[in-house]
Amino acid sequence: MSTKRKTINIVLIIILIALAVLLSFYYFNKANDKKSMKKLLKNEEKIINNNIQSNQNEEEITIPTEQELEENEDSIDNYTTIGILEIPSLNIKYPILSETSNAALKISIAKYWGANPNQVGNMVVIGHNYENSYMFSNLPNIKLGDEIKITDNTGKTLIYKVYETKVIDPYDNDCTSQLTNGRIEVTLITCFDGGKNRFYAKAYAEWLLLICILIFYVLAFEL
Repeated sequence: MSTKRKTINIVLIIILIALAVLLSFYYFNKANDKKSMKKLLKNEEKIINNNIQSNQNEEEITIPTEQELEENEDSIDNYTTIGILEIPSLNIKYPILSETSNAALKISIAKYWGANPNQVGNMVVIGHNYENSYMFSNLPNIKLGDEIKITDNTGKTLIYKVYETKVIDPYDNDCTSQLTNGRIEVTLITCFDGGKNRFYAKAYAEWLLLICILIFYVLAFEL
């Protein structure tokens, strides 16, 4: 290998390492910023606890007819969407509405709390469980390691890996915490066991891992 080529390789490696360090530093600062907000977040989470409970209780409603579902699809234009959520293993794909209300949740899934799609923090998304194949009815069947794809309004798609699933009582709101240590996360929540409990699945974006893999690949290939 020529001296010039070696120099180019070393420069490339330095750039990749510098990028990794900068990203780590950025997310470390983000994590510290979130820790400073811990007291505020705890107070806010107490407020949303009753709201989540209220919305989940609303899932004990009559399963909509085919005509009602078609009308709901037509009326989605009346709401603002912030992205598209897809779970290939469960054949789930819905636009994410920007607001949570009883009317909105009859149309699609909706952001309830936290970060916006593909941003640092924990985006909490809720959806009805009609105990059929509609909305988040199949969410309790999700498995650890399953992929969740979220495409935001800029067209950027991130792939999230499920790392935790759990059945909780309606008053447990720990899963809505924004203290993600700088990670990009999503929490999906739906009613469970006829509305007596809730089921959630948590996942985190993997793009930082891909950058690390790329760095190691370049190091192994070029040296």
